[in-house]
Amino acid sequence: MIYTVTLNPALDYHVYAEKLRPGEVIRARRVGLSYGGKGINVSALLTRLGLPATALGFVAGATGEMLCRSLEQEGIPQDFIFLKKGATRINVKIHVNSKDTDLNAPGPEIDPSSQEELLRRMRGLKEGDALVLSGSIPPSLPRDFYRRLMEGLPPRVLVAVDTEGECLRAVLPLRPFLVKPNLSELSSLVGYSCDTPESLIRGARELRDWGAQNVLVSLGGEGALLLDASDRLYRQDAPSGSVIQTVGCGDAMLAGFLANWLKSGDSLESLRYAVSCGSASAFSERLAEEAQIQELYNKMATEH
Repeated sequence: MIYTVTLNPALDYHVYAEKLRPGEVIRARRVGLSYGGKGINVSALLTRLGLPATALGFVAGATGEMLCRSLEQEGIPQDFIFLKKGATRINVKIHVNSKDTDLNAPGPEIDPSSQEELLRRMRGLKEGDALVLSGSIPPSLPRDFYRRLMEGLPPRVLVAVDTEGECLRAVLPLRPFLVKPNLSELSSLVGYSCDTPESLIRGARELRDWGAQNVLVSLGGEGALLLDASDRLYRQDAPSGSVIQTVGCGDAMLAGFLANWLKSGDSLESLRYAVSCGSASAFSERLAEEAQIQELYNKMATEH
């Protein structure tokens, strides 16, 4: 079984406009409401690929109920913990000429009993399960909460982590199977800019030295770099195409890598599939469908 954890999920209110200028009244061309949260995006993409991944985490109030209904409508499995107080946040995503502006709200406070319930569920995972810990840790939780979740896991659960800063550093000694920083997150963590090929590789190796088994660095429109558990280094450029939006593309990349790895165990093919998933989602208004992903993957394979 595959599980994802989103500690601070959201409803995303998407606004598509021709311009964005402070102090002016802007008329939206159209709007839309969808589920949001990095782990939820991973669950959604995996489900579209035929690998249903149960979404775990915390929800609250009427907006939490709306979020759960939106997942049910897409057939995405879920087992959220409902908080007694507060409401799941609503984030505003403004799309103007293929550029995205995010207005992210704070989430509800997570009480100690709900925290303990999620820790208890981690202890219920089984050998061979896969777990994705994805997104920021909300202020009401300790900065090492992901580490605490990992410490409660049974042996030989495959863990992928997509977070940043001290939250990521805290889990590295526990040797997660995969970490997926973007270029900015990697630079911030290692303390120097990773904007050259040499410094990028150096930064990825530092994360390996600190404990990560596989390091997948997303590079936006330039594709991704992978340093795998056997110390092999791979670089995959992104395919050309018209970018429509970038929300969830890194999550799609993580989901694609995990999906292919669980099937093939091949680092290079998993990297190519990951870039296909991220790029296909960038070329779509929402997370990509399997047919779009496969088309890019097949094209990528014929070019090598």
